[in-house]
Amino acid sequence: MYIKNKLFVTLINLSLILAIFNSISPQIATASSNPKLNKVFRLNNVSGKNDQLLTTSRNKADQLVATNSWVEQQINWSDTSINDNKSWVYDRIIPGTLPLYCLYNSSQSIHFITSDLNQRNSLLSNPNWINFIGCGTDIYGNETSILGYSFREKSPGAGAIYQLYKPSYNSGSNVPNDSSIVITTMIKSTADSLVANYGYQFYGSGIKTPYNLQAPSGNIGYLLRYEHVDTSSSNIDQPYYEIGYPSGEFINKYPKGLMILVHGGGWVNGDNPGLVLQPLMRNEAIWWNNQGWQTINIDYHPGRKALDSVKSTYSKIKYWRPQLSKCIWGSSAGAQLSMLTAASNSDIKCVISHGGPLDLPTLQAGSVKNAAAMVFCTPGTDLDDQGCLDQLASVSPARIASNINARILIAANKFDSIVSDPVQQLDSFNQARVGRQNWTARLNTGTLLYTHKNIDSVSKNLIHDTNNGLQKKLVDCVLGVTGSTNCNSNVVFTP
Repeated sequence: MYIKNKLFVTLINLSLILAIFNSISPQIATASSNPKLNKVFRLNNVSGKNDQLLTTSRNKADQLVATNSWVEQQINWSDTSINDNKSWVYDRIIPGTLPLYCLYNSSQSIHFITSDLNQRNSLLSNPNWINFIGCGTDIYGNETSILGYSFREKSPGAGAIYQLYKPSYNSGSNVPNDSSIVITTMIKSTADSLVANYGYQFYGSGIKTPYNLQAPSGNIGYLLRYEHVDTSSSNIDQPYYEIGYPSGEFINKYPKGLMILVHGGGWVNGDNPGLVLQPLMRNEAIWWNNQGWQTINIDYHPGRKALDSVKSTYSKIKYWRPQLSKCIWGSSAGAQLSMLTAASNSDIKCVISHGGPLDLPTLQAGSVKNAAAMVFCTPGTDLDDQGCLDQLASVSPARIASNINARILIAANKFDSIVSDPVQQLDSFNQARVGRQNWTARLNTGTLLYTHKNIDSVSKNLIHDTNNGLQKKLVDCVLGVTGSTNCNSNVVFTP
């Protein structure tokens, strides 16, 4: 087979990726259920009233501007830049986000936004305050009183939004009134200057997270600064991601560590939130949250940009959470991308691979090898040319295993038909890790959801048992909670 036969390759690519995609999760969400980003517009009242508002409704913004009482303003993220002037919120709640509620006081002509539900309800108990319909739109396009859904904390590609007010003199009130001036800003230095020099106060109780139990007042959320679009310009875009917090018995506790989750899809599926919110990925994130870990479940740009995209996202993540131990978990092609990311980032403490292609040149033609060649080999190269094989070897975890500093767990169904000869793939990697911790799990076929081919309950327990599963034991080694576990062994496990 020749890679240069573009039509043939395209047809193979389509059928192959659909097979991989469907085998990963037959319950994948439809496109209509995928979260979307809505752009935020900022307006200022110039008719003499001290009022500002944010909205994601283009129609509402245009209606207000048409009255000549309002002008649209830039959304600046720094004191010096007027180009960095965009922000987005989600059109529905996703893990790690919370709603921004919009209110309006008709007697005082003041618009107001808060992420504090108690604060919202307190204001609405006053008959002068009402929900401001038209602040945002729901997933059906209807105008609502919710601007959108923003992240609870500072995260990759997101920035804080601050709300302040200048109270009227001698009002004795701690809420804005008709003599107050309300200001919304994304520039922290501007907010601090207004408080220090001009009599303003932060308004709102701030957002509490396990990282910041004393969140600063006035910080009502974190808006995305970049759209989930590949702009091909210095990685300023931000692939979709979801943030999970410790849950169950660990709720509101400081995380044990951070687990980065990377989906599969034959390298050519990406830039699609549906790949992150599929049950295989969401359920895994929830499992780690219940173990006391924070999670970030990431998407990436597809095709030849996949590896660089994951590495770029990780570079942002490690500066976002420098204090936490970090591990990376991957499914199918996401496992290979996770291994390569760990090979170039020695601070990653562990890697978990489920059904990942580990030795690409030895894959059988007609399987994942075809997709790998399209992504990693020079265009127009014969699949069996030595140059292509060398390129596949350079991105094979089994060939660079000694460069991976992390502790490793690799697992696969012994009868996986997508990644050809999975046992050979596992053995190739295992042999390259002699003398370093590498746990290999050969799983049995069954009815429980797993990468490519389902597994049985015994195999599931070998991996996911809360107390004795290999994933739990591996991260215990990372955290120094070893008990009777041999954290320096190189072991093959079978259910």
